[in-house]
Amino acid sequence: MYKRQPFTAAKVTYVGEKSFNTDVNTNVKFEDVNAYDDMAKNDYVIKSDAANTVDDTDTYVLAETVEGKIEATKSDSVRIDGTWYNYVTSDPDTDLALDSTVKAAVLNGYIVKSEVITSSHELQDYAVIVNTDKDINGEQAKLLFADGTTKVVTTDKSYTSDVGKLVTYEVKKGEYVLTAAETVDADKAGFDKIVANTYANTSGKGKIGGESIADDAVIFVKDNAGKFSTMTGSDFAKYSSASVASISNAYANKDNSTGYNSVVLAYATLNAKVNSITSNYGYVTSAVSTTKNDDGETVSVFTFWDGATEHKDIMTDEKVSLSKGDIFTYEENSDGSYTVTEVDNLLRTAIIAYNEKNGDIRFTDASLSDKGSNVNAEITDDTVIIGINSDDKAGVEGVVPTIAIETATSGVYQANAYYVMGAGDEVKLLVVDTYGNIPAVDSVTTVTDESNLGTALKQYTDVTFEGDATISSKLEIPAGATLNVKGDLTANAAIVGNGTLNVAGNISDTSKVSTQLESTKTGETVSVSGGVVLGDVTGNVGSGSALYSGDQVKGKVIVQITVPVDAVTDSTSKIKFDGSEPSTPTLTNRSDIYLAIDMSQSGQKVITIDKDGDWSSTTNDVYTLTVKW
Repeated sequence: MYKRQPFTAAKVTYVGEKSFNTDVNTNVKFEDVNAYDDMAKNDYVIKSDAANTVDDTDTYVLAETVEGKIEATKSDSVRIDGTWYNYVTSDPDTDLALDSTVKAAVLNGYIVKSEVITSSHELQDYAVIVNTDKDINGEQAKLLFADGTTKVVTTDKSYTSDVGKLVTYEVKKGEYVLTAAETVDADKAGFDKIVANTYANTSGKGKIGGESIADDAVIFVKDNAGKFSTMTGSDFAKYSSASVASISNAYANKDNSTGYNSVVLAYATLNAKVNSITSNYGYVTSAVSTTKNDDGETVSVFTFWDGATEHKDIMTDEKVSLSKGDIFTYEENSDGSYTVTEVDNLLRTAIIAYNEKNGDIRFTDASLSDKGSNVNAEITDDTVIIGINSDDKAGVEGVVPTIAIETATSGVYQANAYYVMGAGDEVKLLVVDTYGNIPAVDSVTTVTDESNLGTALKQYTDVTFEGDATISSKLEIPAGATLNVKGDLTANAAIVGNGTLNVAGNISDTSKVSTQLESTKTGETVSVSGGVVLGDVTGNVGSGSALYSGDQVKGKVIVQITVPVDAVTDSTSKIKFDGSEPSTPTLTNRSDIYLAIDMSQSGQKVITIDKDGDWSSTTNDVYTLTVKW
């Protein structure tokens, strides 16, 4: 039976000249209590209340302490380094877990207070189950460990239903026993705090659950292609809020010197591929072949150039979709294999200015024109520069940034580089083509602010906006570029260009997504040269009273036509397309004419407008316009 004890166990947290604090009482004055000499911070003490002392004075004595690993447990006691100690209450400290190393204050064979020194689970005990299988040896699992290595291990049972989860592991009789990571009890998890599963980056350095991320934290990550890897906290914290899809687990420890918690372990799923953090870049200079590794897994083999060294016939840790001439990031694993990911955020450019003395460099946007949205950046000591010859797809040693060659068109240059930006104005990667005509590449990015869409579309071929977007000023989607809006699109301004627009939700006013044409005289023919092609949109065009849309607008360009003012009497004139009236033929105004055109094939549409709406040719008020594409 447990009894209420006439004493309190405490830990000293501060000792001053005249007073001290414990984790139970604060501002305890030496003159008011009985206390032992040479009291120090972190001492364990036993406090006896005044009523239980001979001189009616609160008394503090130094407690006996033991430190060691918990070797066994019972419902009312634990064994530490061969000695059994009883619990003083029926609710013992949660530190007292099997395999934990603890420091405990003891009194007459009872543990009265304890703290964890080394928990039963440590950071290195965590792993993510990447895959499972079964062979003649039994159940197997491929584990990704905290140090970034992977290993196929034999397990005590099937863990197929747990693939992709964070677990702790222990080895018993040569088999790995896996346990789902603790999500409630921080002590059982081996950390000071289980952090809320949220991520936000509002200041350039992300936080998980509102807590800072330690630079040396281990972050397990799963990218949007289903690939698993690890990265340091300092690298992970550079991601924008939109880059992180979710946090599954997060744990923090408290720094006693500052009082703040820092995340030391987390498991995250990303919206973007894990390829923007590492500083290891390579250029594939050989054909990419496949083979089997020692574990019987299909992997890739190729040679690459890193700007200074050629790495011959390296073996990846899994089969990859790379080709000769591709740029990728890599990490070399402890077993000699390479984890590689193709870089999908390369920007193709022409270098139009470079100052070697201070590192200032100027890039064109995708138009390769010096009159476009030029990017001013900086080459630093940390910039990775890779010289290549794109004609024969070979590495070139000793290359420095060079000015691009101007084409026959004034102010337009041949593309001679790829680049990836780092923090601020710093260039993280610069690939310089000595051949001077670097090929086009697909480049991908995610934008979270609508005001940045215009710039992104001039630089990247594939731009994604997560969630609902509102376009408040004219937006151009250039030829070859694609804008993907994952929510609804509110078009308060025109969206023009020759690119592609994919909208997962609804468009508030499809007529804003258009090529604008203006006719000047009756009987003329105007041509449509291109426009934004709607990728995932169905429905009618515009919001006016006389519209032509066909069955749907997916894959089509919306053309808004403005006819001369003397051709239309507002709300009176009527319109026909190829001789047929639409269901609502009356024109609201002279710009209330829209066509949904399939630009993949040539065609024409004849528009006829009767100014007074009576379709009488005797009044000579019929206006005809032919639109070709």
